Amino acid sequence: MLAEEYHDVLVLTLAGASGYDCAFSAETSMAECIIVATKSVGENTGLAKFVCLSERPESLLSAQALAESIRRSPVTRRLEDFPHGSDALAIGDVCMGHMLECPSDENEWGVSRVASMSLVQTAYHLRQGQLHLPQMLDG
Repeated sequence: MLAEEYHDVLVLTLAGASGYDCAFSAETSMAECIIVATKSVGENTGLAKFVCLSERPESLLSAQALAESIRRSPVTRRLEDFPHGSDALAIGDVCMGHMLECPSDENEWGVSRVASMSLVQTAYHLRQGQLHLPQMLDG
């Protein structure tokens, strides 16, 4: 449904090792995912901005600053790109996570809770029958 009936899709996860580290709420130890989207077909229907945070924001102020950074930042890196990583999200000098634009169909949800977007890009290319490692030149 997200791939066909929504646009401006944002999927926000935490790249933690345990359920508690992947929860936005301090009261749960279950991994959570936040999805924000606009219902209607638009220019970017079928695509989603996947954001993987390295840790939960420490305060409401840092969460608000991070949300504004996510909203303002254009996605320049895509799953289909050579595996050179993703767009970094920072609050001041601290890198809080990464974002990557990916198709929003059921085959690409492996981008959730991932600490290394270049690893996901490498896996995508392997699935396409191509070997592109992070240190290789484009071409």
